[in-house]
Amino acid sequence: SDLHFALLNGTVEKWSMPGVAGSWLPLCAATPVGCAAGHYSDHKLPSVQCTAQGHYNWEGSCSAISCGAPPHLPHATPRMHDVERQNWTYGVTINYDCDKPD
Repeated sequence: SDLHFALLNGTVEKWSMPGVAGSWLPLCAATPVGCAAGHYSDHKLPSVQCTAQGHYNWEGSCSAISCGAPPHLPHATPRMHDVERQNWTYGVTINYDCDKPD
């Protein structure tokens, strides 16, 4: 599953090597990471570590921000399919149908 992590400012520059594409994390090193847009850290900032065996481990998690129930709009009704979802988090779209005039 997607961890929803994002690199913090300066992380790429800290772990980049001249002449090598991308960034890397040396063996036994760890770096804090942030949460992607629309997500928050449950307790403390997550971190990623490169183990002595050359595998990545991570601690912490990022959860989607809940937006609450969709707003009531005058002369509009949310579509039932969207309402039944009942999990309105960052990035979810709610579609409304306009009420027909009397």
